[in-house]
Amino acid sequence: MIICLTITIFSEIPMAKANNNPLESNIEITFELLNNENGETIDSAEIYVIEGWTGTIFYQKIIQSQETISIIPNHSFRFKLIHQDFETWYSKSEVYSSSESITVNFTNGNENYENITDNQVNNTGGEVELEFLEHMSTNSNLNLSWNAKYNFSMHFGTNLLPFNFLGLSSQIDFWFGNKDSTLQINEQEEFLNWFSKQGWSDSYYGGCCRIDGNFIKADDLTGPLNPWIESELGIWGWNETNYFSVKSGFTSGRLLEIPLQNDIRQLSKMTIITPYEWEFRYTPNIDWISGTPTKITVNRSISGIMGYFPIVFDKNTPPEVTGKIIDFQGTSLPLHQNITLDATSSVDSSHDIGLGMNLECGWEISQYGTKIEKKESMLWSVNLSEFGFLPNSTVVTKLICEDPQGLTGLWEKSWYLDITSPEPIEIFGDAECVEKPDLKNLLFCDNLLVKSSEVLEFNFTFLDDGPTSPLISWKSNHIDGWFSEESNMSVIFWQGQNTNINFLSSGDFHQQRELAMWDLNVTLLDEVGNNYFKSWNVTVLDRSAPRIIMKILDGNEELNLLNDINFGDNVTLDINSSFDNIDAIDKVNFIIKLNGNKITNSNETTWDQTKSLQLINLDVGSHQLIINATDSSGNSVENKYEFLVFPSNNLKIIDFQISPSNEKLIVGKNDFDFSITNSGSKSYDVIICVQEQCLDSDGLGATIDGHGYSNFSLTFNLNQSEFLDVNYKFKSDTDIIEYNVTYEFEFKNDKNNFAIITTVSISVFLVIIITIRFIVSNRLGKI
Repeated sequence: MIICLTITIFSEIPMAKANNNPLESNIEITFELLNNENGETIDSAEIYVIEGWTGTIFYQKIIQSQETISIIPNHSFRFKLIHQDFETWYSKSEVYSSSESITVNFTNGNENYENITDNQVNNTGGEVELEFLEHMSTNSNLNLSWNAKYNFSMHFGTNLLPFNFLGLSSQIDFWFGNKDSTLQINEQEEFLNWFSKQGWSDSYYGGCCRIDGNFIKADDLTGPLNPWIESELGIWGWNETNYFSVKSGFTSGRLLEIPLQNDIRQLSKMTIITPYEWEFRYTPNIDWISGTPTKITVNRSISGIMGYFPIVFDKNTPPEVTGKIIDFQGTSLPLHQNITLDATSSVDSSHDIGLGMNLECGWEISQYGTKIEKKESMLWSVNLSEFGFLPNSTVVTKLICEDPQGLTGLWEKSWYLDITSPEPIEIFGDAECVEKPDLKNLLFCDNLLVKSSEVLEFNFTFLDDGPTSPLISWKSNHIDGWFSEESNMSVIFWQGQNTNINFLSSGDFHQQRELAMWDLNVTLLDEVGNNYFKSWNVTVLDRSAPRIIMKILDGNEELNLLNDINFGDNVTLDINSSFDNIDAIDKVNFIIKLNGNKITNSNETTWDQTKSLQLINLDVGSHQLIINATDSSGNSVENKYEFLVFPSNNLKIIDFQISPSNEKLIVGKNDFDFSITNSGSKSYDVIICVQEQCLDSDGLGATIDGHGYSNFSLTFNLNQSEFLDVNYKFKSDTDIIEYNVTYEFEFKNDKNNFAIITTVSISVFLVIIITIRFIVSNRLGKI
């Protein structure tokens, strides 16, 4: 392959920069820019300052001839300079320990080069070991050692020379040989001699490191030791050794940050070793880590990124040892069944770092100070009866765990070997034994009667030989999931869903229902599973009274008891919506009283005759209904209802009276007193006419408290007459009542002798006028 080395080719090299500004340094490099053809000075050129090991471009700028730049001392750097009229100028990497001057001779020719093909070799990249020496304490000087053994495939080339894409063989032939596309021994030797003079003082570009934010410092220049080439195998490499120091931070842990620069040295695995009392704790990329807490290996080759790889270290602490016996949390164990001793909850300070279990644990079982059995295992399944332990004796389990650094932790616990079930003594409660009603201790009963909807108390006493009291558990199916864990237990039973109140919407609420029966049970359970169980069938007695639902109806319309009932209304007392939760409605006895007088008793009649009663001839005023309902269990309820009967909603004159103020009439003005009684609720106007003289007045309507009584006086100018005709006309809305009354009064004269005869004609108008005649012989004309 023929390659033309021009500016166009090299422009493909990445232009990554560590810093856009020139680095501060005490080393200055001066560049003299010359035309190689005629020796004349070139005014300016663009310079690229390139860190040798990583190929990172520190910065680029336009410089003038004789201008200086600053670089890090004792560190490999190389330069590239570009001028548009000349071929790009390159240098090999060199370590500059003091200020120097470099002459750059630009040429015009293009140089062709046919590269040497290096075969790709699957090589590990070598190993790097970074070890913390002595300690890793807070706010102190830390010492570290660095040992690297690199080996790489030659096809990678090196960043210390331009054109690493050509591979190492071509780079050596081009920069140290005769460019004949053949790698010679002497060319390799010259390269190795040059390579051994390279070095790095900036640890970032050397591949290591900063601690707690501070970069490490090397005791000496770190450079290649014993570089070598195996051209036949296609590999090459070198070693590095040095000692570093750094000041630690004020935190309790140490933060190590490894630079990632994506150069070939990251193919090598880095091993980090800590002092005995320190260990690896955390990294966000745990997949890159393997090893043990005190010796981890970082695989940087899979990163593919640039930046820093953080790793946290901290002081080792003794294990936190936690033992348990699966399914047994108390202080008792069974003697004749398998148990599992579990140490997996024990943790070390480095237990959650992704390196797997770091603890080694062992179990011991002893009795009375004598070790009976021992097992080195995190989990140990065992049957204690195999060791000859006696029932109701005590054993001790001990767990000892050791971390990788040798620190240990201890857990131990004493256990009682329990084989005896809890022993019940007595249960007293608010229940009646069906089999033996006088029995108090319900342990000897299987069927109970209890009251509905009342708080019932049950008290359970028992004995157990274990070190802790057994668990008590009451359960019942009267409520889904109901339970109690108290020896003194309270519970409320009820009839459940099969009661008439739950059938109101369907209308099927007058049926006979069965009493509810529930299950109640209690369990005593000790720590190892020994138990006592007792259950009962609980029948819930009917303790609820019937429900009285009363309505007064006018046809199908329900009336308001305090507003809607009038005198003369044909109303019905309806209790058909009443019900009992358990009894059929015809088994409930209803007694109904009106104003203290019994009007029905369903035991003496039937339910059909009782559920609907006509209330007739109700006087105006206040009335009281008392309804008593008693079911077959003796539950009784009595409701009282007050209702009002208002006067009829019309005009109803039931009495009127007229009387002169004097015993005898005179020709001329006479005063008459009128008294009118109205049993209807409507008020009215009345017009009274005598001898074609008409006067009017107002009258009152009746109220709940009584009739409407109206009394007034009118004065009429009379002529003497044998008969006196009086017309009464009452008007209220559309109601009209008219009375025509003929009186024969005594007029006063000299003879002073009169006969009094009164004839009354009555006409009543209720839209149509009706005339009635009465003959009365009453001095005052009373009807």
